[in-house]
Amino acid sequence: MRLSPEATKTRNPVSINFGEDKSPYKFRNVITYSFTESFDTEIIVDNAFYVGSIHIINEKLFNGKKKEIERCNSWGEKVKALEYPYPFSNSSSFYLE
Repeated sequence: MRLSPEATKTRNPVSINFGEDKSPYKFRNVITYSFTESFDTEIIVDNAFYVGSIHIINEKLFNGKKKEIERCNSWGEKVKALEYPYPFSNSSSFYLE
């Protein structure tokens, strides 16, 4: 999947949705465990995951509108810092450059 560099310059995210069969990224984990050291009875957990959508968004829009705040540094002095709200961030999304 290739997108033009112009896609990340827009203020509106571009979204691409996938079904499991067409997803460009698929993951699987298999965990085997037992309650006995000899593994007399094994319990297997097998999970499959895939990327269901990709949103092409510029970094400024992903970060959100920055605001200046005051924080204490490690010496207890007040310093100014920038904070971003990350409005598109959640437990199942992340930003890649």
